[in-house]
Amino acid sequence: MSDSGAKMAVWMYRKGEGRLFSSPEEIPQNEGWVDSPALVSETESTTEEHSRESLLERAEELGIKVNKRWGTQRLADEIAKAEDDDSA
Repeated sequence: MSDSGAKMAVWMYRKGEGRLFSSPEEIPQNEGWVDSPALVSETESTTEEHSRESLLERAEELGIKVNKRWGTQRLADEIAKAEDDDSA
């Protein structure tokens, strides 16, 4: 015997977490939830590319000589140091 009004629980994923929602209606909109963990890494790398681009632009504005091997964390650290030096 099945209840035709019963809602099905749904697993959703976003960066660093997975969560079981009671129904699809319970999933918050515009918070990055996707229905497959495989899609999370694609979303993260796209975000990382945009983040890297903006960091490279900011580094250029500050006159930082960037090593192409630097990752986003190193770029952010160098920018923070340069901004601290500018404000001192």
